[in-house]
Amino acid sequence: MARLLAAQDLEVHPDYRMFGIGENATGFGETPPVPGAGWLGVGRASVTVGVMEDNPRELPLRLEHWDSEPPMPEGPDTQHTVCLQLPTGKITIDQVTYGGQDTDLDLVPGLYAARISGWRGNVLRERYLAQFWLLSPTARFLRTGGRQIGEGCDRFAILDRAAGIREVPPSGGRLAVDEALIQVRYDQDPPLVLLELWDGPPLELGEARVHEPFRLRLPSGHLDITQLRPGTSEVQGGAVPLARVPRGDYDVSLTVHTPNKYLFRLWPVSTPST
Repeated sequence: MARLLAAQDLEVHPDYRMFGIGENATGFGETPPVPGAGWLGVGRASVTVGVMEDNPRELPLRLEHWDSEPPMPEGPDTQHTVCLQLPTGKITIDQVTYGGQDTDLDLVPGLYAARISGWRGNVLRERYLAQFWLLSPTARFLRTGGRQIGEGCDRFAILDRAAGIREVPPSGGRLAVDEALIQVRYDQDPPLVLLELWDGPPLELGEARVHEPFRLRLPSGHLDITQLRPGTSEVQGGAVPLARVPRGDYDVSLTVHTPNKYLFRLWPVSTPST
């Protein structure tokens, strides 16, 4: 029998007839989902609920965390169950221009089922219930960094500050990797470069152009990014901070997303057990 682990009752303030439940999608390079023609928009790490009332002041929302699939609630007139990737386990409420609202729900990072139920018609006050239960644990997302590449360049490089790299000569391919250096050549508009640190291998992202994973050795963990114009290779004085991670060896995945976004995901190399 399913067991209730935690619950919290909140008052949320919808804006533009919607509010969101889940993790901050923009922190992972996404935009929050919108309800569209239906009442529920579904993203990778959050949902957006479209409400009935045009100008509600506040609406009741109950959050529940269960150890397995819970019993069905009584009497909702709308309901949908979705799958969400929650890599930090920190649930927040997105109230659009009213800002975010933190919650007490602190989940183990993982892939979760989320059942969203609504009591919307023939009730004195519209209300909602979100029930979460773990499907499988995953790695934890730790932090992110990013930079927008400027005009007039055709390459960028990510390098460890302590590696002493002063020049990045053009390579023959689109991706070149050395121990403490990543170089990418691109043909389209200046890309957005994002870097994520995880404590283990992250889940796949779905539709994206995926490169073969590679390995880096970072002597300091101070990662800089430099923008390179056609035919140039000078780094000194042209690098700016991108992110800071603990020094060590990392596995890295690179996915390329539309429109022109490069996402690097790093996690520590596992030490074989003896």
